[in-house]
Amino acid sequence: MKNWFNTEEEMKAFINPLLMGPSSLVLIDELVSHLSFKPNMRILDLGCGTGLTSIYLAKKFGAQVIASDLWISPSENAKRFAQLEVDHLVTPIYAEAHQLPYAHNYFDMIIAIDSYHYFGYTKNYLEEHLIKFLKPGGTIAIAIPGLQEHCNNERPEALRPFWSEDMHFYSPSWWKNLWLSCDSLNHESIIAFELSSHQAAWQAWLNCGNEYALNDQKFIAADQGKYLNSVAVMATKKDDTN
Repeated sequence: MKNWFNTEEEMKAFINPLLMGPSSLVLIDELVSHLSFKPNMRILDLGCGTGLTSIYLAKKFGAQVIASDLWISPSENAKRFAQLEVDHLVTPIYAEAHQLPYAHNYFDMIIAIDSYHYFGYTKNYLEEHLIKFLKPGGTIAIAIPGLQEHCNNERPEALRPFWSEDMHFYSPSWWKNLWLSCDSLNHESIIAFELSSHQAAWQAWLNCGNEYALNDQKFIAADQGKYLNSVAVMATKKDDTN
C-alpha cells in the first residue's frame, strides 16, 4: 500500500477518509495470502465500498476488477481509480447484491471484504444470487466481522447495547455450515477461520477519525477481546456446475 504514495502521510490522507469499517485493506492483505492469482484474472469485488480493495487487487495482481457497490457512487469511485491510475483495470458498477447484472460463469474470482454479512447470511443467497456468476473451478473468498466459536453465535451480553439488526456476526463454523448448503460449491474446498489481522483492522478504523469509528470505540472497549473476531470463508465452485 505504501508503494501507492510518496509518503506515509499522503497515504493516510487518502485512505483514512475512505474507510467504512475495520480496514478493508488490512483484511484483504491477509485474505489474499491464502489465495492463488494469475495474470489478467477477472475479479468481482462485491460490496467494494469506496473502492480501496478494488485498487489493491488491480495494483497488486494486475487483475481486471469489477468494483460493485450499492452505497457508493460509481462516479466517485471512478475518480479515485483514475487518480491512482488503475482506471484501465477497474470498472465501477452500481448494483444491489440480489440483482447483479453480470454474465453467468464470468468471473475467475469473487471477493467481498467487510460486506458479505449484510446480504449473504441467508441460506439461499449464495446458490440463487451469486455463485452463477463464478466460473467452474473459480474461487469465492470473503472477510467479514464475526464472533468467536465460544460465543455460539449468541449476542454477548456486554455487546447488546451496541448491537443493531444488520449486524449479522457469526462464528467461522456457522459460516462454513451455511456454505455447505450450497450445492454448487465443492464442499471439500470450504474453509472458514479467524483472521489474525482482526485487531489491526479494527485499530486502523478506530484511529481514522471517522465519526462512526469514534462511536465504535465504546463497542470495542466493551468487547475486551472476548467475543468479536474477523472471519474468512473461501471455497471453489464445482467444475461441472453451470
